[in-house]
Parts: sequence; structure tokens; C-alpha cells
Amino acid sequence: MLDIWTLPLGTDLDREVATLVDILRRKQSIEIFSLDEDAPSDLDAKILASLLNSAGTDGHEESERFNKAQLKIALALDRSDVAKQKVFGENKKWRKGDLDNFMRDALRDNKVAFVKLFVQQGFSLEQFVTIQLLEDLYTEDVTTGSQTIGILRNGLQVAVGKTGVVNVTMEDIGRVLLHMMGSFYKPFYLSKEFQRDFRIGDSAKGKRGLGFSNAAYVKFSSNEIDRKTSDAGSHISMERPALDLFTWSLLTQRTALAEFFWSLEKECIAGALFAAMLLRESRAFSDDLTEKEQLEALANAFEARAEGVLEECYRDNQSNTQENLVRELPFYGQSTCFVLAAEGGSIKFISHRCCQEMLDIIWKGNLSTKKNSSLRFFCGLGCGLACPPLLALVIKFSCDELDGVGGSPERPSETSGGGSAGAARRKSIAAAAAAATATGRKSGLKKNKVDPETGDRSRRCRCLSPREFATRILDFYFAPVVRFIYSTLAYLIFLGIYSYVMLFLFDNGMDNWSAIHLLLLVWVVSLGLEEIRQAALSGTSFRSYVSDMWNIMDIMAVLLFLIGSCFFIMRSMDSVVQQLFVTGTDVAALKSAKETLIRLSRICLCIALFIFYIRILQVFSIHVSLGPKVVMIQNMIVKDLLPFLVIFLLFILAYAIMWSSILFPKSSLSIAESMSELMAIMKTSYFQVFGELKVDMMSGDVTTLTEQCKTSSVGCPDIWGKWLAPILLGVHIVLTNVLLLNLLIATFSHTYEEIQSSSTQHWTLQRYMIMREYTERSPIAPPLIIVWHLVFVLYVLVQRCRGHRVFENGPFKRSYSGNRQRERQLMQWEHIRAVEFLRGQDDPKRRRKSDTRTIVRAGGVGGNATNMKKELDSVQEGLGDLFRDSIREVEVNVKRIDNVERRLEELAEMVANLAKSMGERHYEMVTIIQHQYEQSEERTRRQAMTLSGGSRSDRRTTSQPVAVDDDLSVHLGSEDSTEEEQRPRVWRGKLQHHQLARLVPYQLDSGSARVAEMPEVWSSSDWPDRAEAAGAFNGFDSSSGFHRGSHAGRYVTDEAGRPMNPSGKPGAPDRNRLPLWGPNHCLHLAVTRWRRDDRQNIAKKAGRPVLQVAAVLDRRGGMQLPWYHVKHCLPSCIGPASVSASSASSSTVGQCGLQNLLRAWLRERIEALDAGRLGAKRLHIQQEAVTAAACSTVYTGLLDDRVNGDNAWLETDLVNLHEHFNYNFEDDVVTECLREGGSGERVAWIDVANRRLMRQSHNTLLRLVAQQHGAYF
Repeated sequence: MLDIWTLPLGTDLDREVATLVDILRRKQSIEIFSLDEDAPSDLDAKILASLLNSAGTDGHEESERFNKAQLKIALALDRSDVAKQKVFGENKKWRKGDLDNFMRDALRDNKVAFVKLFVQQGFSLEQFVTIQLLEDLYTEDVTTGSQTIGILRNGLQVAVGKTGVVNVTMEDIGRVLLHMMGSFYKPFYLSKEFQRDFRIGDSAKGKRGLGFSNAAYVKFSSNEIDRKTSDAGSHISMERPALDLFTWSLLTQRTALAEFFWSLEKECIAGALFAAMLLRESRAFSDDLTEKEQLEALANAFEARAEGVLEECYRDNQSNTQENLVRELPFYGQSTCFVLAAEGGSIKFISHRCCQEMLDIIWKGNLSTKKNSSLRFFCGLGCGLACPPLLALVIKFSCDELDGVGGSPERPSETSGGGSAGAARRKSIAAAAAAATATGRKSGLKKNKVDPETGDRSRRCRCLSPREFATRILDFYFAPVVRFIYSTLAYLIFLGIYSYVMLFLFDNGMDNWSAIHLLLLVWVVSLGLEEIRQAALSGTSFRSYVSDMWNIMDIMAVLLFLIGSCFFIMRSMDSVVQQLFVTGTDVAALKSAKETLIRLSRICLCIALFIFYIRILQVFSIHVSLGPKVVMIQNMIVKDLLPFLVIFLLFILAYAIMWSSILFPKSSLSIAESMSELMAIMKTSYFQVFGELKVDMMSGDVTTLTEQCKTSSVGCPDIWGKWLAPILLGVHIVLTNVLLLNLLIATFSHTYEEIQSSSTQHWTLQRYMIMREYTERSPIAPPLIIVWHLVFVLYVLVQRCRGHRVFENGPFKRSYSGNRQRERQLMQWEHIRAVEFLRGQDDPKRRRKSDTRTIVRAGGVGGNATNMKKELDSVQEGLGDLFRDSIREVEVNVKRIDNVERRLEELAEMVANLAKSMGERHYEMVTIIQHQYEQSEERTRRQAMTLSGGSRSDRRTTSQPVAVDDDLSVHLGSEDSTEEEQRPRVWRGKLQHHQLARLVPYQLDSGSARVAEMPEVWSSSDWPDRAEAAGAFNGFDSSSGFHRGSHAGRYVTDEAGRPMNPSGKPGAPDRNRLPLWGPNHCLHLAVTRWRRDDRQNIAKKAGRPVLQVAAVLDRRGGMQLPWYHVKHCLPSCIGPASVSASSASSSTVGQCGLQNLLRAWLRERIEALDAGRLGAKRLHIQQEAVTAAACSTVYTGLLDDRVNGDNAWLETDLVNLHEHFNYNFEDDVVTECLREGGSGERVAWIDVANRRLMRQSHNTLLRLVAQQHGAYF
């Protein structure tokens, strides 16, 4: 053992062995860390896991203490993954309350992973979150002095007035929320319900320490008072703990915790909109620009979550979604999702299709949205003005969409049970909106006949009762769209009367107002009262009211009108004018004061009229086309024009003072004269920007001034100012007219482009504001609206005396205080949809499933039976919704299965086509290998015969001439060849005035050893140039007898007289392996056909037909098109280049007639084949197939090939011979005539797209052929 352990001498082995045994007994504490397998960052996890391995042993108090100690270590190191595995593993049980301190620490330290872990393990937030806990958390955050809590600290200072170390109460947080959100928001912490259920006892009032040890909370139940005076450990649980912690996380800027608690909140849409608005309003309490940007980004993220959950809900159930939008939210300031989105500026949420459909429903009120055509509706508007009793017969109402006038009476079973949840779910949102609109009419002391639970209106019988008849008439007048139209008509009449009075009935000699003037005064007063009602009783915050530009314009117009009216009334009161403006009994002064007052009155009234006219733009905001334009104008005025005017007026003022002081120095002027002079020079400077330059005055050449200056120098232009003022004018014009005005235009353009994409979204918010205003507005248009206001005030007083809520229900807010069961169902359904939305964000491909696990959570650590019963009750209530959701999900899944089956069929077809293609390719490769194997056997057999002295008389003749005509001769090689015959050689032929040549076999492999033999092979014939640079280039070479011109035009020669490659691409030196200097003309032959399937139909790939071409394959596996070197022996052969088939008529082939010659040449080669082996009839048919085939020139020009050199290059004519649909090319006949015997070559049909082994330059040619035929490539 000493040798193995290498222990020092004198070591106590017994003690070492005992230590080793003790370690082995605690195997659960051993963790193995390998330097080879584990990363260095895993070392702390191994150490922590070793400490936590023994945690959670059952039944021992020491083990429980050890569990807590190890969990504390894991919490300090923030390793929730290790804690989940070791501390909360199997058989690890925790008693109720053991994790409270750990949860508190996790919340304080913002350790989201541990908070999630505790909740997943069944930690009960309902029992954990209390008033004491919340106040502790808020107070500790405020007193820590952290910079991240600056917003909350500033909010407390502004809203409550607390500074320094404070004890924060929930009422203080309520005041902070009220200040940030606005007066429309009624925080729960300031509500009567909170004060009733959670109130501090008298014995606990006074100063309290940080631990709140003397706090005594009193909780009142609905039936009896249950006073619980407690010590330091007393707790009053909160009803919505997730919402309380969510609010705390937002105010203390714990972003990750806020997102987690939002996922636990029951009303996710409202929570996200509340967070977006709170974060946007929190920016006013921060001075850090970066922090403001982060708050705005976080607010946009929560708005996106609200929009995502809304979309998820809308896809599942449109009626429930729209009902949720107007449902009153007691825990969110008694507001609604609509109000939270509008007040918070969540324009993307408002512009959602669900919200817009809801607005359309509310806009129509109880009027039918389907049966009222435009003509019927306008007739109804006329009847509403002329003969209201006809409205019930002309206009269709929402109840008419369910039953006609001749419908059967309701059965008692249908009218009873209106409060059931099923009936409430079956009701569409149209009925709910109609009920809400009728509730607004109820505010006018007319009771609506609507079921309070379901919003159902009794269907009509055949004959309407007088009450129903009157109800229909009132429904018409109370529809928001009707209120809007009648108010607009009244407003236009008001503007017409106002304009007539100011133009023709308001002169300086008018003593008193006439009846029409008094009518205008009453009209404007009624408009002012309506504005007061909107600011005080509309349910929105005063801050929101003042932030609306239209409301500011209304206030300004009304105030200016009243001020102008006061001036006019003062003018008619001589005693008042004399006391205020006249001293003594001066009649002239009294008359002048009256004229001044009438002028001031006219000015104020005219400015008010101007504002009233501009106010019409709000009417345009309701239109889908004009509304976005109004939004753009509003943004340009507020954001661009007003800041620009400040800069512009600064330039005007500075320039005016400068040129006036320099040009016309003055002194000893009174205040009135100074102000008059200042206005004059300002006016001159302003209009100079727009072209009124007044150059004569600026240069001091005015005639009147010249005559005046002869006698006196006062007011005369300065001699230096005469030449300096024009210079200043030029600088002024450049700065203002050129720079500033163009800057304004550029700013307008930028703003237009910036808001163009979102102008529609901004318009939807304006549309909501208008609709909300007219749903609350009186059905009586001004000036008779004063009567409505008086009646409305009396109604409000009566409702307040009775203790009833005045605005309990409305089109945009519907209370469920009498139907809590329906409210719970909507909340549970929304929470399920939110869970599906979060799942979709985590895994978009995950199937949506209705699972009860989304609403069932463990009630607490150790299994709290009471909380579990509550959860089971809530599950039981939602089973109906879950069942319907499950059926809907099954239908969706069936559709998905159908799509999957269809895609599988397409995939199977693709696999079959691929297998077929692979089979054809396999057949080609097998054929090539078999051919090579046969050649190898033949060579072996002949070598054996040579060694044995055998006769070679059985060999076929190498070649035989076959004449087409007097000038055509070809060589047909035998099928078999010896090794000697397979050596490179030059094949020669002649087609009338063209000489043909090619290497036999084709040198396909550029890296082969035989490439080096090519110059020697060419030199063995008389084809190549013998001299270094022979011949006359760029024309017909009479000495050589062929044309050396180029299809690309004239080419240049170097100093040595060698032609230069016109392509400009660097190549091999000299002429490389080409036989001729300069252009080496060649001919490429592409014999093509369509590939056929088993049914002889043209095969297709990717929607295009598959084209086949006859390609030459050598024994090394390479491929290329059959091609030949050509010498054009006529001077007229070479013409301009052509790169397309359409211009092939002007190409070389067209001029030389090579197309017909090639066709005849192929016929002769077919005729020369072995008729005994192939059949004479077959050969005759193939000759007819060649004759019927379409022959065209696809390309004429330079060819980018690897054999090109700097002084020699290839130029080709690509000829395509495509088979006729009635005459098919047979494999063995066509391919036999394209190969040369004794060369080891083989010709085979290959797909044009299968070009992997094709010569690179020939690939380019095949692409052109495929493009001409529209084939797959």
C-alpha cells in the first residue's frame, strides 16, 4: 500500500484506511471529475452536487437541517439546475412553510430560476404573499438606495411626498399607481374593498419598524367581522398574489420576474396592457436616456404579448374574445382592456382586427349591421328628423337578424334561465354591445328591455307593442353612428350661422345683439358644457383629456368666443366702459373705447371661428382614407412645424434688429413707437423670406427718404448701412429661404415616410377615441343638449343617493358583478389561451392541446387539501369549455392529418422519380463497365493469339470510304480495335467546301498522359500550321486555302505577328494544344430527344421536360459532345457572331449550308452501317427520322475551353438536331453512326441535366440547348 500510494515514511496506515473506509461509506457524497471528459466550468457543479447528494433524507431532523443548509448554498451560488436534481429529487419532502424564507430571498435577489423552481415544486403563492410581505419588499427596495429603484423612489416622492428612509404601505403604492396611470385607473389598494377587507387596527397605528412587529391587520368578511390582531408572524393573504408580485416586479424593474409572474396571472391580456402603460408612464420618473429606451422596449414587448394572446383567443372564439375586451376588470382599476390599450397608447393592440370588429359593432348600436343598406339608412336619418314614428318601419334592428316581424313568439323555456352560463356563452358580442348601448340610453332615464345576464333582447312578435315601438325609436337615436351624423349636421349649421353673422351682422355700429347672436351664445355655451362633461364624467383621466389636441382646440375656441362676447357686452354698457377706460366725460374717448372693444370682440370671435372650422378635421378622422391623413397633419404640426417656427422666428428677430439698427439708427422713441417700429421691421423681415425684398429701402434709395434727408438727418439711412444692408439681406435669404425652408421640407418628408407605415394604426386609436366620445354623448344635438345635461345631472344625483354606480355598464365597459360564474369562465378560458400562446413561442411546431394540466397546480408544499379543492372546483366549472375546445382541436388535427397525407403522397412520388433516375444512371454505369470489360478481354485474347502465332486474318478492315457525293468522304472504324489502333490519331473528312478533322479518340481527360501527345498527333498530319505564325489573319488566307476570320470581329496581333485571344482571358502560352494560330473553327453536334416514361409520355422534372443528348464516352468515363475542327474554304463563310438561335440565319452555318450537309452526312453514316446486323428496314426508318428532325443553330461564337491559348482559341457553331415527334431516334442506330470505330469510344444517350462528367465548355453549350427547348437543366 505504501508503494501504491507513495505515502511518506512514518504514515499511520490505520488512520488512512479508516479515512478511506469512511469515505466509501458515504458514496452518495462522491462525485467524479475527469480532466479529460469534463469541462473546467463543471468543477463548481461537481462540488455543489457532492454537497447536495445527502440532502433530503427522510425522517431525520438533522437531515432536514442539512437540506436547508445545502439549499441555501445552491441559492447563494445561483445553481437552480443542481438544486432541482439534488434537493428536489425523489423522496425529498418539505414541510409547509420551510421554503418561505428561501422564496423571499430569491425574490429579493432577483433569482428567477429559483422562483420558477419553487413554483414548479408546488409552492403556494396564495399562502405566501401577504400585505406584510409586500410592504417589506417595497420598503427594503426603497431603503437600499439602489439606482434601479429610482423610478419607484421618485414616484413615492411625487405622489406621496415621502423622501429618504420610509415605511412604504400598500396605500402608498396605490397612490403611485394612480399618479402614473391617471385618474381613470382606480387602484385596488385604494378601493373600498381593500379598506374593508384589509385594514390596520387602531392598536397598531403609529410608527412601525422595518419588521412591522406591531402590525395588526383586521380582515372583514362579507357576513361578519373577523378581527385578527397578530404579532410579528401574522399574515393576511392576498386574493391575486401573482398580480401583486407582478406589479412589484414592474415598479422595481425586475424584468425577468415580471415576465414570469405575468405568465401566472389569470388575466394575461389586461396584465400585459397594464405593464405596457405603466412602463411607458415610468419614463417620466427617470433621467437616464438608456433607461428610458429600455423601458420603452420592455413596454413594446408586453404590448406584443398582449397582441399575441389576443390573436390566440380570437382564433379560438371570436365572441369570447370581444366580450373580454369590454369586461370590467376589478383588479385593474375597474377599467377594461380597451381602456388600458387606448390610455397606454398601445396602437398595435387597438388596430387588431378583433378590436376593429368590436368597434364596428359598438358603432352601430342596436341597428342591424347586415340589413340596413345605405339608402335605407339615409331614409331613416330623414325620418328621424321629419317623422320619427316611421323609424320602426324603415330601419332594421339587431333583433331583426335573429327573427323577422312575423316570427313566432318566444317559448317560456327560452326566456327563462337567462342567467345561465351556457346562454351567456351562446350570445354573440353584438347582443352584448347592444345591451351596453342601451345601458347608455338608460342613463337618460329610459330603461332598456335587456336581460342583465345574457344581454338578450326579447324577440318581436308580429305586432309591436307601444313600448317596443318606442324602444325601437330610442334605439335609433341612441346609436353612436346616428349621434355622430346628427351632431355633425348640427355643427355644420352652427358654422354656417356663425360665418354669416361674422360676415354680415357684426359691424362697428351695432349696438346690441340680435336673436341670432344670442342663439350663437347659447350654442357655444352648450358646447362648453359638453366639454366639461367629457373632462369630468367620461371615465377617462383629465391628463388624457388634456393631451388630446381636439379637446385643447375646443377649449380654446369656447374661451375665445366667451372673451369676445364679454368684450361686446362691455361695449354696450356705457357706465362700465367709462369707469374702466375713460376718465371724465370725454365723449370722443368713450367712442374710441367702444370701437376698441368691438374690434377686440371681432378678433376673438373670428379666431374662435377659425378654430371651429379646423375642428371639422376630427369628423374626417372617422373615414378610413382621410383619417390617416389627418394623423399625419397632426404629427407634422406638433413634431416638426412648431419646433421649426421657434428657430425661424429667432432668425427673423435677429435679422430685423440687425438691419434696422445698421441702416436706420434711431433714438428717443416712446414705448408705443418702439413696439410699432419693432413690428414693422419684423413684418419686413418676415415677408422678405417669401420674395418681398424691398431692395430700394434696404439700399436707402427711397424717394421720400431722400427728400427728407435734405433737411434733417433723423430717420435717414446710414452711409455705411446703404452698402452693408443688401449684403445682410442676401445672407438672410440664404439662411432662411434656402436653408431653413428646405430643412422644413426635408423634415416633413422624413416624418411622412416614418409615419406612413404606422399612420393606419394611429388612425385606429383616433377612431376609437371618436367612437368612445359619441357613445357617451347626448342623442340631442346642441344647442338643445343643455336640456339633456340638466336631466343627466339629476339622474346622477338620484343614483348617488341610492348608492348605485352610475357607469356600471356601457358600450366599452360591462360589469359582471351579478354573474361571477361567467366572469370566472372567461378568465379561465383566457388563461388557457395564454398558456397555448406561450407554448407556441417556446415551440412553434408543437401541437395545440387542451390539457387540464394548464389550470391545475399543486395547492402548496405537502399537498394542501383546501387549495386543491378550489382548483378542482375551477376545473369542473371549465370542463364544458375544455370539451368544446377539444372538439375544435380534433377538427384542426384532422385537417393537419389530411395535409400530411397529401404531402406524403407527393414525397412518395418524388422518391419514385429519384429511384427511376438512379436506376437509369446505374444502367449507364453498368453498361460502361461491361463495355470496358469486353474490350479488356478482347485485348487479352488477341495478345494470346499473337504469342501463339495465330492468324489475324479475322480482323475487320480498319476503315472504308463512303461517298456522299463527289466532295464528301468519311471513315467508319470497326467496332473492335487493338491497343495500337487506340492510340491518338487524326480523323480527316470533307463536306463540300469545308474540311473536317478531329482526334480519335477524344482526349477527354486533361490530366492524362496522352495530352502531351496531342501536338505530335497533329504534327503527323497536314492540318496544323507549320510556321511559327503563318497565314494572313482577319480574313481569307489564300496561301493556306481557308478562312482565318473570327466570329467576334477583327482581332489584334502582337509584336511578333501572332494573333491575340479576343476574349482577354489568360490561357496557356502560344497556341497550347490547338493546331492553328488564331481562331480554330469547330462544329459541335447536339443530337437530342425527349426522355420517355413507361407510357411513352415525356418525362418531367421540377415541372419541366427532361431532354436527352447523344454524348461520346471514352473508356475513362468522361463525356462530351461530338465535335470537329473545321476549315472554311470559301471567303464568304465567316460572318458576324450570333449568340442566340433567333439570329442563327446570319451565322456561319446559315451562310455555308452546313445544316443540310450535316443532315445528309448523318444519313450516309446510317446507310453505311451493317444492315445485316441492324436490319435494313430499321436503317431506312432512322434515315427518315434524321430527315424529319428539326435542325437549327443554337450558338455561334467563341468557346471558353481549356485548350485555348493566348494566341489560339476555339470558335464553334453549335448545331442541334432534335427528333421529330413521329420519328424516334433508336439507341443503337444513332449512337453507332456518331462514333469512330477502333477508338474505344462509346456513344450513349444521357440526360442534359446529368452533366457531372461532361466537359466544362460543353456544359455551357448544353445549357443553351436546354434553354431553347425549355427543358430542365
